[in-house]
Amino acid sequence: MSEITDRNRKLEEKLRKRHINGAVAWLRNELGRTGYRDLAPALEAVGQNYSYLYRYFLDGSSDDSRSCMLDDMSEQLRVIGDTIHRRSHAEDTGAYFTAMRMWNIHSFSLSDLLTSYRAVMSQVSLAEMVVDVPENLSVDRYDLLGKIFNTALVSFHNNTDTALMKAVIENADNDLSLRVMLLHAMVLGMLAYFDADKLAALLDIILSADTVREIKSAAYPGLVFILMAWGHRVKSNRRLMQRIDTLADNPDDTRLIRIAVKAIAGTRDTDRIAAKMNNEVLPEIMKMQPQILDKLKNLTADFDPETAENNPEWQELLDKSGITSKLEELAEMQSDGGDLMMVSFSKHKSHPFFRNIASWFLPFNVDNPDIKLDADGKKMVRVLTDTAIATCNSDKYSLALGLASIPEPQKKMIMSQFTANMTPMMENLGEQVHSILKPDYERDITTSVREYHRYFKQGRNVTDFVNPFMLPLDFKDIPSIDAIVGEPDFMTVLAEFYLKRGFHAEALPLFCRLARQDAADPLLWQKIGFCRQKTKDYAGARDAYMKAELLGDSSRWLLRKLAFTFRKLGNHRQALEYYAKALADDSENLNLIINAAGEALAIEDTATALRQYYHAEYLAPDNADVARAIAWTEMVAGNLQKSYQKYQSLLADNPTTTDWLNAGHAALLTGRYAEAHERYCQSSLSGKSEFEMAFAADTPLLLKLGASQEDIDLMMDGVLYR
Repeated sequence: MSEITDRNRKLEEKLRKRHINGAVAWLRNELGRTGYRDLAPALEAVGQNYSYLYRYFLDGSSDDSRSCMLDDMSEQLRVIGDTIHRRSHAEDTGAYFTAMRMWNIHSFSLSDLLTSYRAVMSQVSLAEMVVDVPENLSVDRYDLLGKIFNTALVSFHNNTDTALMKAVIENADNDLSLRVMLLHAMVLGMLAYFDADKLAALLDIILSADTVREIKSAAYPGLVFILMAWGHRVKSNRRLMQRIDTLADNPDDTRLIRIAVKAIAGTRDTDRIAAKMNNEVLPEIMKMQPQILDKLKNLTADFDPETAENNPEWQELLDKSGITSKLEELAEMQSDGGDLMMVSFSKHKSHPFFRNIASWFLPFNVDNPDIKLDADGKKMVRVLTDTAIATCNSDKYSLALGLASIPEPQKKMIMSQFTANMTPMMENLGEQVHSILKPDYERDITTSVREYHRYFKQGRNVTDFVNPFMLPLDFKDIPSIDAIVGEPDFMTVLAEFYLKRGFHAEALPLFCRLARQDAADPLLWQKIGFCRQKTKDYAGARDAYMKAELLGDSSRWLLRKLAFTFRKLGNHRQALEYYAKALADDSENLNLIINAAGEALAIEDTATALRQYYHAEYLAPDNADVARAIAWTEMVAGNLQKSYQKYQSLLADNPTTTDWLNAGHAALLTGRYAEAHERYCQSSLSGKSEFEMAFAADTPLLLKLGASQEDIDLMMDGVLYR
């Protein structure tokens, strides 16, 4: 796998340099190595055309179309490279290649499958007029949908298939589920291998005024994914670039592209939401279970849930456990575009239904034969999914399949309770939701993005595809799209979202770009500095913070950040200067005082360090860390008796291994050898090798403070080999 990927990288390097001859020679060698001789005529044709172009170039003939011809030749060579790559992977177990092998075995024809599907749908339509659709017809329908999806998915540079897909998607008389599935298959196929004709068809579908909302909502995220993955190949195709420029000139299209980009960015928070749910919220709820049961036991027999007011004790229970604050944070994440539903339905994605790649993109239908529910069960699912408008299709299938898998007695109990208590309310809610929520591109595009995100996050064997959720939102190869995303107001929203959610590496290039447009804004330089700091680029952070300072920002926050970055860079003197500036405006800030003292100690200004540490001790007399710092600084300053007394106090209250070591130093330096021996022995209990390393690190200081090498050697021998 890595060998083949490396070979493709070599081809791309040659083509990026316009070394067409070199690329032809390299591919010729690959054909000889792999035995794919049938590709030789196409390769030699490119080589022959390039030789003509080169001859005209040597003759000094001007040719306005030369650049375009070079681009076309490069793409033809990339397609040959893709073909070699695709054939070399034929036996892989990934989703794409599994579908490809099935297609090879059965020799499916997209045209024949579509003809069969239309015939089945005609029978389904007739049956719906009279009775329920027979199960065998329903099975045939969904079986054909799966085969059509997989065939369209693996259709590779087949212009006939591409034209057919486009015609079916654009024809409003066709079944909507079929049209949506074909569009998803086109997009997913291009995330395996780039196909200029498929992308041209996708752009035509988006640009058509007759394309319905359901199709466009799936098409915009697909377009963004492909431009993220293959921008370097799209930019050299004039036919595609003209369509994209036309798209970028339309305000409605630019708005919908921004919605898709924002929805893709929003998926970045999903892992953190899942971690918070699984590691914080759910365990706390499980811990509360006994208390909740106790509260329920105390309810009187005449308790009426219809008239009960909220019990303050219940809210108090949630507040004390910390669940309230965690739920508030989750609600805030959701309002910013976070996806809470992924956690809820993740366990059901292991159902056999999802082994077929097509099932992840199948529009929801409760009458799908894979959902084994009776009429009451189907009614319940319809009611639930009707109110869950923003839930993606695969999650709706997870809900239905989860209900179908519950043992029959429990299922009957749930449905009877639901029918008695919830159905009227949910049906009414569903009517209200549909009356209030009109067709909404933002909701539908976000839902479509989640369809893809579910598959790439939870699907099996997805490595055959370029994962767009692992790519940066970078469109520098497509200037017109880059301009849409780079519009200052939108880019600010995106950058602030990333910053707020802690994605500093993603926020940084956006803030840098904003700073290029408005270099005089100190807040932008603050944020650039903070992002660089969080990505451990301390020199870059310092430079950005200093630019903010030069632009007039003298806030406490900035002074502290400058002090911190100078400290991380080892420039302790300058760090101390900035801590002093910060303390001038906030003289009682304990953290600032401690940090300033640490920097003074680093430059051996023990007098300043002690003054600051004793100030800190005055503010926080019970802070053991401050006491440790004073004890150590007194030792470094040569005030050995004071240091000894401080360590005496520290040893009386939960001493650490380091406390025992340093207290041993204080005893050794004041001539208390037996006491030093005992303290060193205590320190070595956690590990003799660690103790020996720590002692060795402190030895230069001990020698400087008056200990002899002989005393140190004897002490080490006595402790290590007692």
